[in-house]
Amino acid sequence: MNDQLRERLLAFSTDKDIFNKAKQLLLLRKEYQLKIKDIADVFQVKSSYICQLMRLNRLPEMIKDGYYGKQINISLLFIISRLRSEQDIVNAYEKILQSGFSVAQTESLVREILYKIKDKGDYLNREEIKGLFKLIKDVNPDLMIKFRQTKIKTLLRIEMKGNLETTSTLIRRIIS
Repeated sequence: MNDQLRERLLAFSTDKDIFNKAKQLLLLRKEYQLKIKDIADVFQVKSSYICQLMRLNRLPEMIKDGYYGKQINISLLFIISRLRSEQDIVNAYEKILQSGFSVAQTESLVREILYKIKDKGDYLNREEIKGLFKLIKDVNPDLMIKFRQTKIKTLLRIEMKGNLETTSTLIRRIIS
């Protein structure tokens, strides 16, 4: 990146108009084929923030007007900009305004729209996870177990080394 381009980026990195900043970023990125990481380095922020800024370009004018009219804050705009269709964005925006959603409620709404999953239930606690690991390790202590639980999915991975005879026997023991 040349010095002149770096200066242009720096010039609008302090722009208070978030939508102008997002638009300029998109234009410069396309014009000069800039990498997100390089822009983030100039702005001295994380790459994810640059991606969030650029997603704001998806928002319809009525939502931008709502921001300028102080009906919705920038945190909520970053969240609803994750939605893919303009109709979903507008519907979420209207729901947020009607119900006065918080950031957590807005995240839940966006998750529901994107993944068709409602937020309900609780995470497993440490004792439950230890119990699950113990149950599996009782079959064979050499098994490698990975467990991750998020609001939209749970991953349980069991790795075992050995030929088909060995691994099939172990799997049958776990199942029974």
